Amino acid sequence: PYILEIATSSEAELARAEATSTPGAIFTLNAKNQLTEGGGRAARVILENVHSFVSDGTDVFFVDKNGFFARLSRETGAITTVGRAGFLLDAGRIRFVLGQRFLAIIDPSGGLFLYEKEASTLTTAASEVADVSFDGAEEKLLLRKQKSVAVLWLGDNVYQPLQKKGIVEEILSENVPIRDARWFYGTNAHVVWRTQR
Repeated sequence: PYILEIATSSEAELARAEATSTPGAIFTLNAKNQLTEGGGRAARVILENVHSFVSDGTDVFFVDKNGFFARLSRETGAITTVGRAGFLLDAGRIRFVLGQRFLAIIDPSGGLFLYEKEASTLTTAASEVADVSFDGAEEKLLLRKQKSVAVLWLGDNVYQPLQKKGIVEEILSENVPIRDARWFYGTNAHVVWRTQR
């Protein structure tokens, strides 16, 4: 009866998700497209002209109203503009899925963009994507589309069948909409999906 994200999580992943710790900074995007830190009267504007954002606790990643993707270092306050990948901005907010080494960015049209944190590179990865999830080792990215599921290889697979980094491999195609799909944590090689509620 659990949602797939919880039902397919390991005990360690669940413990991290449920752990209580000192809360991080609270970021809010106001009606003037200003990103603020803190709440109430103590809130201060830290960025202007922001369309969508996410924070990993160390940095704030954001897309501005002109379509540029950038990274704000909370430690130094430096803003690094990474690029302008062609995000569709008119139809809603951009969604971000955080990984340790990567950040998956899904625009409202289903365009998938992948930001590699260490190399600070932004690439176009796929289209018509509804949702994504990283495997436990962050070697693969599961792509859920409306009626199919695919795997994007984030690094070279040196085992049979050999796969090169960047290859998108369709692994499932259905005649009905796929509502959810996740990696099975026990192996990071099996996928669990749901077609109906």
